[in-house]
Amino acid sequence: MAHVCCQHKETDLKSGSCQDAVALGAAGQALDKINMDRKEGYVFALHRLSNVHQINHGETGVVFYLTIDVLETRCHVLSRKNAKDCEVRPTNNTPVYGQCMAAIYMNRVHRVVRLYKYKCVVRPASSAEVWRVCPDCPTVMPVDNENILKAATLSMDKFNKESGLANYFAILNMTRATSSMGMATFYNAEFTVQETTCANTTDVSTASKCPLMDCEFAHKGHCQGSNSFSHTGEEFLQVDCVIFENKNSEKEAKAHQLGGETDHSHSHHAGDHSKDHGKNHNHHATGGHSHSHNHTKDHKHDHTHQHGTHDHSHDHHAEAHNHSTDAGPHTHHNYKHATEGHTHDHDHELSLDHSHKHAHLHEHEHHHHDHDHKEESKPHVPQGTVNVLPALGLPITLPSFPDQPVSGQGITLPLVQDPEIPGMNPPTILSFPSAVSPQCPAIVVDEDNFVKELFAEDPLFKTA
Repeated sequence: MAHVCCQHKETDLKSGSCQDAVALGAAGQALDKINMDRKEGYVFALHRLSNVHQINHGETGVVFYLTIDVLETRCHVLSRKNAKDCEVRPTNNTPVYGQCMAAIYMNRVHRVVRLYKYKCVVRPASSAEVWRVCPDCPTVMPVDNENILKAATLSMDKFNKESGLANYFAILNMTRATSSMGMATFYNAEFTVQETTCANTTDVSTASKCPLMDCEFAHKGHCQGSNSFSHTGEEFLQVDCVIFENKNSEKEAKAHQLGGETDHSHSHHAGDHSKDHGKNHNHHATGGHSHSHNHTKDHKHDHTHQHGTHDHSHDHHAEAHNHSTDAGPHTHHNYKHATEGHTHDHDHELSLDHSHKHAHLHEHEHHHHDHDHKEESKPHVPQGTVNVLPALGLPITLPSFPDQPVSGQGITLPLVQDPEIPGMNPPTILSFPSAVSPQCPAIVVDEDNFVKELFAEDPLFKTA
């Protein structure tokens, strides 16, 4: 028998405890879903729960209205990493801090969790605040600075020349920029990249005309590039990129596994690669493919392959990286690695292999309608925004956001139909309460003093 839930009034909202384990669990789940929903920026980590209100929905459901203090990590959201696996930016890396307001429904009996709406506002610590405690630390710069753009362009070219991947990658968005001075002047650029339809061997002079690959299996990644100059005028260039497998590829892999298909065997053979230039490729079988390129005079090329339960450290023969005839939008990957008779099975989709010929896997792997899979219900998609404000004290470009402090007047969340909640109507999402719960905010054990001051001195985020 279906339960029809009545419409609640805001007065029915009850204040909760920011120390309550269930509320903290709801905050963690809300933040995980916020990070998964985002397409730009860096993963947020939970710093503390600063306000909790809740209202029952049916006999076993609860809607939480949460205000969560967050800190930015070094992981880009494209990595889809959990915040627990990411490092929060330390003081010497200019912390980014703020708050997220989230309305989340939880039904522990039916194991249903739905994030309905969220609103996040964050901003970096000011350069003056960072300099006060760390005079030699890098300074955040505008991402469109001429020296930063040069560093990004040069490091992108370096990656394409040394990656060994079949297709050319292009800069998608600039995500962060810093500079520092000391023994040398450093310009550090962080940016997202996307695969193009051009071959990796495309000349740099024409690469800007390469169209981005619009295929659903096209790869994206995140890079950190650094261009530095010594006092003697020497120029140094470094780049570190991680290329991610996308959701569509992983879904296809799971679909094949459900359909009874097995993984494919790959042979590995060792060889001499003494002519390769200094590059270090770390292959992760958990969704990312990392390339670290350090420009040195040592021309050895060392590869470390991690395949789940065992590692392979070996040199590759130069011919294994000849992709000049295997690029373009319709070529296939070559997953063969040679290691003297060693074979193993692994999922193609979970690791972007170094000898990929192209983002499309073999025809029998990336299909769309060849197999009958159970129709999956569309997942609930939350409605939310993330706004990045300038550092405290800097002017805000109009229109300013938010109009009210995050911890003040709430925002109205309209009803969002969710048919997956069993046996009852979905909850009505109310305005956020304007009052702070008497049992909030949560106490942060061993809180960093610099971060504590950032929240305490910011009128937008300090406790009302």
